[in-house]
Amino acid sequence: MKKKSEIDRWKAIHKPGGIYCSPACGGGCTATDYILAGERAAILCKYLGPGWTPHVWENLGWHYCAHSPCGRIKVHPSEKTKPRGKACAFLGDKDFCGGTWAQHGDSPKHAVAQVVVAGKQALAKIGAQLNGL
Repeated sequence: MKKKSEIDRWKAIHKPGGIYCSPACGGGCTATDYILAGERAAILCKYLGPGWTPHVWENLGWHYCAHSPCGRIKVHPSEKTKPRGKACAFLGDKDFCGGTWAQHGDSPKHAVAQVVVAGKQALAKIGAQLNGL
């Protein structure tokens, strides 16, 4: 577990010139980009449907994704400026930032459908391997 001082280093602070960046990042991230990331995350969630939640974070710039209602699917747009464009979906544990499976799609919904198929195919393969043991 991270110490409080380490966590505090990742809290963004406002600085002159429109900078909104954490000391640990140091990338000169802007307040405008933070706002845009939040707006785009909201667009992505609305597109995906009820229950999807936005997530915005800083790592040499502001980034965003959407988490499914169950928390096991995370959708990341391929281009920051296109929340309804091509995307990558991850399927995995609820509290894990990535996933066991990842699939790209021409839209966020397509990526979600693809990653669910990939997970089900893997489950079927594992089931077949375990059959009769």
